[in-house]
Amino acid sequence: MLLWYQRREGGRHAYLGKAIDWYHGASGGLDLSPHYVVAVIDLADELRSAIQDDLLGSLSDWPLCPQDGWPLTISVNADQTCLWVCDHGRHTLGEVGHLLAST
Repeated sequence: MLLWYQRREGGRHAYLGKAIDWYHGASGGLDLSPHYVVAVIDLADELRSAIQDDLLGSLSDWPLCPQDGWPLTISVNADQTCLWVCDHGRHTLGEVGHLLAST
């Protein structure tokens, strides 16, 4: 679950995690960059950390390439699209935010 809000003084702040964390006044979160690419990469990294730490355990990687099982990294192409790529097989799996459930 993702929650973000506009700050009165400007800028946006986001929390990523379980809803109960916000109910009990979770601290932390992250300030979202005004730059689209940086904000997408930051959110993807936060999501990756949340899934690895809270759901899979810190010794697991996510997301993994369904073709060869290697961890995916984020790449930004010339038109500022953020993509999940497999550095091992040198192939692209999809845009950040649009991975298939099998990944």
